[in-house]
Amino acid sequence: MPNRVAVYMICKDEARFIERAVLSAAKADEIIVCDTGSTDDTLQKLTDLNLPNLKVHSIYVSPWRFDDARNTALSLVSTNIDLCVSLDADELLDVGFIEALQARDKDAGIVQINHSFKTEWSWDTAEPQSNVTKHFHERIHSRFGFRWVHPVHEKLTSREAITIAWMPALMMIQRPDTSKNRSSYLPMLEQAVIEDPIDWKLWSFMAQEYVDRRLFAQADEALQKSLTCPDVDQVFIAWNRASLSLTQFKSEEAEVFYLDATTKAPKLREAWVKLADFYHSQGRNDDEAFALLRALKCTTETLGYRRIEAVWVNDAIEKRFNALQVNNDR
Repeated sequence: MPNRVAVYMICKDEARFIERAVLSAAKADEIIVCDTGSTDDTLQKLTDLNLPNLKVHSIYVSPWRFDDARNTALSLVSTNIDLCVSLDADELLDVGFIEALQARDKDAGIVQINHSFKTEWSWDTAEPQSNVTKHFHERIHSRFGFRWVHPVHEKLTSREAITIAWMPALMMIQRPDTSKNRSSYLPMLEQAVIEDPIDWKLWSFMAQEYVDRRLFAQADEALQKSLTCPDVDQVFIAWNRASLSLTQFKSEEAEVFYLDATTKAPKLREAWVKLADFYHSQGRNDDEAFALLRALKCTTETLGYRRIEAVWVNDAIEKRFNALQVNNDR
């Protein structure tokens, strides 16, 4: 007997994207869309789709929290569903995503399924593939046993033991709306770290929000706090600290952080390429060539949020190294 699969979403003023998202999930057994107060024609577009498996609800969440909204949407999924997929309005499911879940053997107990996730940052430009990032995500889960936490940059959690499964062939694609106002993110992140002060990713996200507002001292403090958290990714934080240093024109300090990342992860190609990029910005050709050569020796592709897609495609690093050698010989 096939799995029954539901896709659940929250949205507000997503008339530009909502049809694309819902239609990508059209083969799901159930699609739950919770509108949180749209003033554009989002609801009309949903009505016009006329999909028999689509259920649209209007909900009110105050004070606004993404986790509360997602948990409300999840609660509205029918109880006979086996697997749920959390999808945002600016995202879509690749061809065959739903069918693969429906065909999967039914899991015993509570399962969370990790899948591929790609963000096409330049999707609405003349060169849509010029800026793409890929990593794994965990938006697929059993109908029961899970809840979302954190008011922003929310995380799926379970109080019971779960099974982690992997389906890397499944791709969720984000084509983000970069025009959206993010002014509410910082206050929500400040609340999130009060609720969960040992989540290093929250501190990292908050540091970036401070950088965007040119609050550099606060950003540095947030990154320092992240380093005190258990299981912190020290390489990722070193990159963030290097970027913060460069924003303040502290190039010597940035170099120390980039070198620290290569020391902590000598087999990570991305770490060496970031160091090479730094040397390139400083016009240090010999140092750049050395870093690129070390990058080429890293042949195991990176998975997860550290991955930088551009360093693994079209022999980009080898071509860059060779071009640098030619220029140095002239």
